[in-house]
Amino acid sequence: MFSFAIDYYLMVVIAACGVLQIAASVGRLDALLLFKSPLMARSLGIVLAVVGPVLFFATAERNINDYEGGLDGNFQGLFFLLGTITALVLTFAATSFVNRSMDHPTQIENGIESLKRTNYARALANNTRFLRKHRRMWRTWTRSYFFG
Repeated sequence: MFSFAIDYYLMVVIAACGVLQIAASVGRLDALLLFKSPLMARSLGIVLAVVGPVLFFATAERNINDYEGGLDGNFQGLFFLLGTITALVLTFAATSFVNRSMDHPTQIENGIESLKRTNYARALANNTRFLRKHRRMWRTWTRSYFFG
């Protein structure tokens, strides 16, 4: 079961990295792309999203009941969650390194829109700085979302 779980985890990491590249290229979040060209990043994403499951299902017999050595639903959900978190962290780290030379605009948008012009590490620092500066106002900003 251990090898089966690791294989499943790796499949999820590979496929989720591909899906993140596709989503970043469609959303024009240039700071999350591994390549400068959105078309190349989208192509890589499609390849990764297909290769992950193909490698998982083509390398061994995977239609196994959980009581015969397969994964039960709880562990499958856990490994899926861990795989997607790992893919997200790997994507953020790799793209922050690859895009470290992105221009440094003087005025960066807040939120996810900042990933169109600057890498993840800088966007996180700028958004954290902004939230710290305006920490008392967040209650006013979110009140309409929770209390109508």
